[in-house]
Amino acid sequence: MRRNWLLMALVCLVVLVYGQANATSISAKVSPEIGTDTVLIGEPFTVDLYFENDYGELGAVSIPTYFYSPDGSIENVTHYKADHDVVKVIYDWRLGDTLRDSSISMTSDWNSLWLLINQWFGFSWDGILPDTSNFTGAAVFGWMPTTQPMNYVDFTLL
Repeated sequence: MRRNWLLMALVCLVVLVYGQANATSISAKVSPEIGTDTVLIGEPFTVDLYFENDYGELGAVSIPTYFYSPDGSIENVTHYKADHDVVKVIYDWRLGDTLRDSSISMTSDWNSLWLLINQWFGFSWDGILPDTSNFTGAAVFGWMPTTQPMNYVDFTLL
């Protein structure tokens, strides 16, 4: 019985510490572009995510991503193996397996921030659009506010 109370207290602590929903600003840029929102077919390109924490110290984040073609002209992409600072693997829920050749890269600053949980989850990460994923992170010390958007995450596609 004591163990159940201890477990309940631990769950309540986690919910109270990380259960607050706060907002940050996230924007995406594609590079290299050959025109406005246009990339060269058959050449690798990156989708760069810029984060700005304009709220305050955050102890946990959940960041969903959704890749699609707005006009439907692109039906599939190849997740090109990233070679940036920290290449992250993604756990695909549909396959029940970790995909080692990942197109996701993060800066070492962003990667080292999330000490408790630092995981990408894919829900349809097969290159057939739309591709969906989610980053879940929990920190010991928290993500401090930033004064400008910072490029922390890149997706390399072909």
